Amino acid sequence: MLVDINSIPEKPGPYSMSFGFDPSILIRSINEIGLINPPFVVKNEKGYLDVVMGFRRISALRSLNMKMIPCVDLSGLGLSQLELLQINFFDNLSIRKFNEIEIAMTLKRLSNYVSKEDIQGKYMPLLGVSNRKEFDTYLAIDGLEHKIKKSISDCNLSRKTIKLTIGIDNKSSSIIFQWILNLKLNFNQQIQLFEYLMDLSIVKENTIFDILSEDSFEDILRDNRSNNPQKVKRLFRLLRSMRFPALSLAEKRFKKQWNRLGFSNRVRIVHPPFFEAPDYRLELLFKDGNELKSLVDSIANTPDIGEIGNLWEVDE
Repeated sequence: MLVDINSIPEKPGPYSMSFGFDPSILIRSINEIGLINPPFVVKNEKGYLDVVMGFRRISALRSLNMKMIPCVDLSGLGLSQLELLQINFFDNLSIRKFNEIEIAMTLKRLSNYVSKEDIQGKYMPLLGVSNRKEFDTYLAIDGLEHKIKKSISDCNLSRKTIKLTIGIDNKSSSIIFQWILNLKLNFNQQIQLFEYLMDLSIVKENTIFDILSEDSFEDILRDNRSNNPQKVKRLFRLLRSMRFPALSLAEKRFKKQWNRLGFSNRVRIVHPPFFEAPDYRLELLFKDGNELKSLVDSIANTPDIGEIGNLWEVDE
């Protein structure tokens, strides 16, 4: 049958499991040789047609400005909603791999008709999800706003980051995602950010949302003179100073005292990460033996070099 494409909602509907796909290949295929496999549709209670199978094809046809499209109408077959959902599920499962958001969509839709135990035992293994505990995580992912889902499907947000934010208040999780996406944090930085913020939330007895809304953080985002890597560095420096104020002060004193010695930038001293050990490491950058000798001589002849002890334990 021919169907007016405007009678089909543009959103996926209750049976479709497609998200974040690139329609360009389908558009090219349909444009070159036409539509080979017509979509399956079914009439819903409001009289509109829901897509049972072929949502991507319909999206491609919309892009080609098609008005009337051939479809297979399943309305008169008496199929249950679960059976219609299974038609879509097994058809897609046979031809492609589901992304994280599509897995979440599938599990959420199945949960309306199938018990949690059956989903965990039958459907999750088919989707490549071996850990049954992931069920609740995927349901939480399905409830996220579209922008966050898009970032997950584009692999800009890790599933571990999503799992960590489950359970905190919505405003806090939302602002964490905003920072991650605005600064394009990699997966390790995402976890590090969350851990810092959780610690600070406990120490300051405040929500993560309130912490990231402070002027000191907002100034980082408003800084138009810095690029993203510089903002990221500034962000973590601020988080570290807030989480470990004594360590931050020690590092400032250490740097100030070292600068007083007046060495060139080819001489570097490295302190223990948390000043937990008594030993420091000296690094020299040189091109040849003559430059090395010159650097060693300059160090040996530096006034007050023998007074070096705990470099950070000095008066401001």
